[in-house]
Order: sequence, then C-alpha cells, then structure tokens
Amino acid sequence: MGRQQLLSAAVALFALVGELLALAGGLFAFAFALDLDGAGALSPILVATGATAAVVLSLILVRSGAGAGALLSLSGLAPFAIFLIPYNNTGEKEPKKMAEYLVTGGTSFIASHVVKALLDLGHSVRTTVRDSSGTLFSHKDSEAWSNSFDLLVLKWPSPFPCGSFLSFRKDEEKVSFLWELKGAKERLKIHEADLTVEGSFNEAVFGVDGVFHIASRVSVCLNDNDLETLMESDVSGTRNLMNSCEKSRNTVKRIVLTSSSTSVRYRFDATKVSPLNESHWSDLDYCKRFKIWYGYVKTLWEKEAWKIADEKKLNLVVVIPSFCIGPILSPKPTSSPLVLLSIVKGVRGEYPNFRGGFVHIDDVVAAQILAMEEPKASGRIICSSSSVAHWSEIIAMLRAKYPIYPYETKCGSEEGRDMPHSLDTRKIRDLGFASFKSLAEMFDDCIKCFQDKSLL
Repeated sequence: MGRQQLLSAAVALFALVGELLALAGGLFAFAFALDLDGAGALSPILVATGATAAVVLSLILVRSGAGAGALLSLSGLAPFAIFLIPYNNTGEKEPKKMAEYLVTGGTSFIASHVVKALLDLGHSVRTTVRDSSGTLFSHKDSEAWSNSFDLLVLKWPSPFPCGSFLSFRKDEEKVSFLWELKGAKERLKIHEADLTVEGSFNEAVFGVDGVFHIASRVSVCLNDNDLETLMESDVSGTRNLMNSCEKSRNTVKRIVLTSSSTSVRYRFDATKVSPLNESHWSDLDYCKRFKIWYGYVKTLWEKEAWKIADEKKLNLVVVIPSFCIGPILSPKPTSSPLVLLSIVKGVRGEYPNFRGGFVHIDDVVAAQILAMEEPKASGRIICSSSSVAHWSEIIAMLRAKYPIYPYETKCGSEEGRDMPHSLDTRKIRDLGFASFKSLAEMFDDCIKCFQDKSLL
C-alpha cells in the first residue's frame, strides 16, 4: 500500500471516529435533556471530542481539495450545536425560574413565617414594613454601602445624589431577625409601605408573580368609637394595595389575603348550622350586640376586599385561619402568641371567655402557599384543626404539662364568644392539604419557643 493510500485510509478512519463520537455525544445530550441517569457526565466529553475531530478533518480535506468531504465532515458539528441548546454555559441544564412574591407586613407573626417558608423553597421574596424613616434595601445592598450597619435607610428627597443614609438602629430589632433567615441575604428585599398612603406599594408590587396580603392595622379594638377609624384604615389599605396590583396585572397572577375565622363564626345560629364553611359569614348585628368589634371589622373588611377585587378583575383567594399559635420568629411575641404568653404568665387578670378553633402556624403557612400555587384554589378557604376548645380547656392541658407557671385562673365575663360550633375544612383537604397538627403540638411548640427565647 502506497503512502497516498495510507493517508487516505487514515483520513477516512479519522472521519469515521469523529462522526461516531460527535453522534454519540449528541445522543447523550438528548438523553441528558430528558434527565436520563448517567448521560450528563459523558455528553460534554463526547461532543467536544467529536466536534474537534470533525473540524480538523474538514481542514485536511479542504487543503487537499476535497470540498464535498469537508462539508460532510462538518456535519459532525450538528450534535455539538444540539448539545448547546438545552444547557447554560456551565454545562448544566437551565434551572427552573423560581417565582418572586410580595408578603405584606413582614414582621408580623404569620407573615414572617410565610417569608421564611418561601425563602426555604428557593423563591425570591419582597416584604413590606411600615416606618416613617425611609425604604429598606436588600441586605446585600446595605453591606455594599457600609459594614457598620446591618440595616440602612435611603431617605428621599435628599440634597445628595444618592440620598442620605441613616442608621436604622431604632427599628433594627424589629426587622433584623428577617435577615437571619436562610437565603434572606441573597433573595429578600424589604420595602417601606404604608397601607394608608396611596401608591406606597407600587414599587414593592412591580414585577412580582403574586402577593400575600397579611398586613393589617386592626389588632385590638376596645370600643365602638374605634370602629370607623379601624375599618377605613384596613379597607383603604387593601384598596391601595390592589391598585398597585392592578398596575402590575401582567405579572401578578394572584393575591392571597389573610382573613380570620372571626368573619365566619359569630352568628346567632352558629351551633345550629355547624359545621361552618366558606359560605357562612359572621352576623354584624350579632357582633354589635356582644361588642365583638374585631369580628365586626374583619367581616366588613373581607367583604370590601372581595368587592374591590371584583371591580378590578383581580384573582383573589382568601385564607381564613382560626386562632393561630406556634413558635415565633421575632424576638418578642405579637398578636395571638402574645395572648397565650400573658395567660401562661398570669398577667392578664383573666383568660378570655372564648371557644374557637385553633391552628398551628405551620399549617397556616402551608395553606397560604397552597392558595397561591394551586391552580384550582379559589374563593374562601377555612384553615383550622378539627379541635374547637375553650380557653379553660387549653389552660388545663398546659397546666398538666407545665405546672411551674402561674396561669390565669379567672374566666372573663364577655359574652357571645363561647358558643359551641365546628368548622368545615373539606375544601382545603380537597385541594390536597395534608392533616392538621394537633392542639398539643401547636401549644407545645409555642411554649418551647418561649422557653428558648427566655420569655418564660
């Protein structure tokens, strides 16, 4: 065999190997795109080797005048191009884009847990706090400006081009615990927003995929003189937020609003029509007769929220938790955990004459995320364990387990809050919700948290 024949045979063999390697690499690339085990490791090596062989061979053939052979050889690059399509420049598949959500009232009991859960799932999260000082940036932004402050405020207007940066020592304790959450430094942003200020939610809402509206100005209402103020505050705040959502309707797919079982259970016929479901509303005359102003305002507020959403054609889902209890994330308790702490320490003077449903904070958070992400979720969704209990029963249960604490011993004299009733949770279960945690679990978790934080 002559020298020219040997060269031709070598080139042919080289071409065959190159084509086979490139083809194998392309097939492995397809397998990798389909998530077939073991394909990802070989694919880059085979495709790169085959493609290199195809290029070298084409140059040899062009040099020798074999243009058609060069084109044939370059066809070995096709699998290489196929390999590039499904992957980013690291050789890995493009990761699924996680949603970005806004959670209003981020320092509150329920909202802080929702923020934590969303971060744990890998989402980017924005949350709002109400403060007159200015706007909080992401932790990453604050570190870029100063290592001496964990939290900084950008206050506008300012005579300086970048605004005036002020230390946020005043409310540092209030919000700093949020930065300690896993993933917060990378994926959490905190905005200033006031429910009473039109447009203050525009920036926080812009571009997010969904909104969890948990912030509320209504906490404790002592007399009917507060009714109009509290009602107007929350209704106008919800309208302000929904105005912002309307402006970002191209991205905001759903609003999940947190209501309360007080908008369901205060009725003259509560016992008779139990189990109470999503079609039931608290009777405003009942609330006024027994001076249950919190339930009165919450009922009117939720009805107004539905009216506003209908006017603006916004996708609204409402989660209706009962008395929510469990561990806290903030340094100090607020809302329902604070009620429990005062009862256990015996500093209230009496425990409420209250009978109602109770629910673990983890279950409320799971219900919130289900309401946001489940396409079939709609309307109102009751979230409560199967247990309806009186505070006297709760105290008896806790005293047996934790006898060292004084507890309240006197029952309050308020009326209208202790009627027997039950809550229907079939709707949330039909959406795929797992079982609710027990009374013992939710109160044990809360007591242990108080102990760990030296609150007890």
